Amino acid sequence: MSVQSTVPSEFMGDLGYLQPQDISRLMSTVVALGAEVFMLKAELKRLQMTLAQSGAADDKALQLTGEGAAFNAWLAQEQAAFARNLLEPIAAGSNTQ
Repeated sequence: MSVQSTVPSEFMGDLGYLQPQDISRLMSTVVALGAEVFMLKAELKRLQMTLAQSGAADDKALQLTGEGAAFNAWLAQEQAAFARNLLEPIAAGSNTQ
């Protein structure tokens, strides 16, 4: 099976500059982010259930909003900012070697 990465090729170089304490910090960060994803999923589900139970919005309404131009414009902007904030520290770290 071929696995494709979303990491740009310029960041796929040798990661030998990482020290053991860096690996520990990265794993701590991954665990913390996993917990944050879990909490965000729970909050999203709670809000979806509240919207459905109150009759304010059902799955179809949420789907239509997700397909709308305003949401997609917001998503594109957020995605660019996320990628920039995620990858800049990695690029800066690999350029100092």
